[in-house]
Amino acid sequence: MNLKMIQKVINASDKYDLDLEITGISTNSLDIQAGNIFLTINSGYLYIDDAIKKGAVAIITEKENIKANVPVLYVCNTKKALKTLASYFRSIYHGKVIAITGSNGKTSTKELLKYALAKHYRVLANPNSENNILGISKTLLKLTDEYDFLILELGMNHKGEIKELSHLIKPDIGIITNIGSSHIGILGSKENIFKAKMEILEGNSKINLYVNGDDPFLKQVQAIKVLPKIEYPNINKYNSALVSAYLKDLGYEEAEIKDLMESFPGIASRLTRYYYDKHIVIDDAYNASYESFLEGLAKLKQYNCRKIVIFGDMLELGSFSEYYHQLVYDELKKIDNVLVITIGNETKFLNNEFHFLSLLDLEKYLLNFDWNNDDIVYLKASHKINLSSLINFFNNLWLDK
Repeated sequence: MNLKMIQKVINASDKYDLDLEITGISTNSLDIQAGNIFLTINSGYLYIDDAIKKGAVAIITEKENIKANVPVLYVCNTKKALKTLASYFRSIYHGKVIAITGSNGKTSTKELLKYALAKHYRVLANPNSENNILGISKTLLKLTDEYDFLILELGMNHKGEIKELSHLIKPDIGIITNIGSSHIGILGSKENIFKAKMEILEGNSKINLYVNGDDPFLKQVQAIKVLPKIEYPNINKYNSALVSAYLKDLGYEEAEIKDLMESFPGIASRLTRYYYDKHIVIDDAYNASYESFLEGLAKLKQYNCRKIVIFGDMLELGSFSEYYHQLVYDELKKIDNVLVITIGNETKFLNNEFHFLSLLDLEKYLLNFDWNNDDIVYLKASHKINLSSLINFFNNLWLDK
């Protein structure tokens, strides 16, 4: 790959010796490797000198009059150039592309599938939850035929977003985990959420689609409908069933699939268990919706001790917020030996006695709380509530005590 080819793809300025060989493209100056192009996004042009010091051999930017001792290719819009380059990298890739979407469980399913495929194949996946057009385009810039599989989690919060992503990545395999209430405040109904998720089909008419066969919306579509047969610790049964079904079709033996499911280490803040001398804390606060709450509570009901549920706001529910928060609270009240503590603006109408507006106030309360020796604490809220930060509090409270 050389600079001339890149210049042609993005239709950038051509006033340099463009036969320069490059080793890759990065949008983050901190990640620059020797021989990379540095593509500036937003205020990224402020870090051009840093990128060059780390080995960048050329710059792509929309910022005018950049002075540098390496070639600078000017474009009108670097985000558009990023997407154009991402599309090009996808077009020359010969491996399999797997796209995963759904209201809940996207990241867990992606990481589980990545873990299982990596036992025999070379796998690239989008990191964390960089699942929008910008994040997925950045991942595509790393794509080469060195990888047998590309696994991409597709996120969305409005109609047409997954359609755009599907046209960009042209998935060979599609997986839809479920249709839930996440983003219902924006999309207006589960029916609209279902239609938005089905946009995964737009990029490839020959896609092989795997769906949750118990979901009332997904059971209606023409696809491979998957039902859970085995429930594994720390993994949602539908996520593991979907991954297992694809692995089986790929040629994995059932015994190996079982071993992989049981050895999967899990993902931080998704039913992550922290064990102390006398207590257990379950951090399930990476994100929250009514449906994912039900999954967590099903795990919680397996314990016979007192359960302390710290319930934070579920966001992006719009006019449906009170309805879904009340549904969760009603489910909580059905659990034996449970104490519910709420935090945030959306949960305050539920719980006058044990409600807090800030994490600081909540920590002050928990510091003097009358703990039982075998209490289990369950944390659940949308990511922005930052409820997972309480793990540091519990570490300070209970470790080495």
